[in-house]
Amino acid sequence: MKWYVKEKTLVIDGDFEALSSGFGGGRSSVKQILNSTVPSGFEAEDHLKHLEKKLNIRHSYFSLLTALDMRYLAFHEMQDIYTFVTAGIENPVHFNFGTINIIIISKRPLSEGALVNCIITATEAKTFTLFDCGFNFSGTSTDAVVVAYERSKKEEIEFSGPYTRFGKEIVKSVRMGIRRSLKMQRA
Repeated sequence: MKWYVKEKTLVIDGDFEALSSGFGGGRSSVKQILNSTVPSGFEAEDHLKHLEKKLNIRHSYFSLLTALDMRYLAFHEMQDIYTFVTAGIENPVHFNFGTINIIIISKRPLSEGALVNCIITATEAKTFTLFDCGFNFSGTSTDAVVVAYERSKKEEIEFSGPYTRFGKEIVKSVRMGIRRSLKMQRA
C-alpha cells in the first residue's frame, strides 16, 4: 500500500478487498481508495470523471467526497491498521453539509464479519468522540466509512468489535484522527 495527496485528493493505492458506505460504495475488489475535496455545487459523477483523468485512474476504486480541505487529513498507523480521517463537522446531522470520512486499511486480511463490524466499531468511536468534544450530534448527514485490506497469506482477523485487540486499535485511531483533524482546523 502507498498513499499520497494530489489534486486535493487522498489516493491510496493497493490491491484491496473493501467495503464502503460512500458514493458508489458496497463490497468490491478495488485498486484505489480516494477521499476528495469537492467544490461547492459539484456533481459527483463529473468530479470523479475529472479525477480519473487528472490522476490517471484506470482501475476500480472507492471514493469518499468532502468539502473539507485535505490539509486537515489526519493519518495514524498502529500495529494492524492505517487510519485516515477528515472531520468536517461545521454542521450537525440536521443540515445538509459537512462530512466525516474515515478510511481504515487493515494490514491483515479480515473475515467477512470483521469487515462489516469495522464500520460499526468506527462509527461508535466517531460518535463517542464527538460527544467527548462537546458536540450534541453523532455525525453529519454525509459521513462515510471505507474498510479495506490487501490480500495476503497473513493470518485473518476474525472479529473487530471494540473489545477485541484489533477493535481497540480502530477505536483509538478513529478517536485520535477526529480529534487531530478538528484541532488542525481550529489552529
